[in-house]
Amino acid sequence: MEGQIPALRHIEIGVNMVESARAYDIALVTRFDSLAAMKEYQAHPYHVENIMPHTHAMAESVVAVDYES
Repeated sequence: MEGQIPALRHIEIGVNMVESARAYDIALVTRFDSLAAMKEYQAHPYHVENIMPHTHAMAESVVAVDYES
């Protein structure tokens, strides 16, 4: 997605290292300049058409945390 969606400032994927009943397998960290930019990313055709279908097809469950830093 990097370079495909202008609102996306940073993207990082991490794989879980410690097995735990409360752990997920993969974390996706993204950064945006504003809440409006995050919403633009979520609605961007590249994200909707190329990423979302694969994510939902492969994932048993998905959780999100959206916060300001």
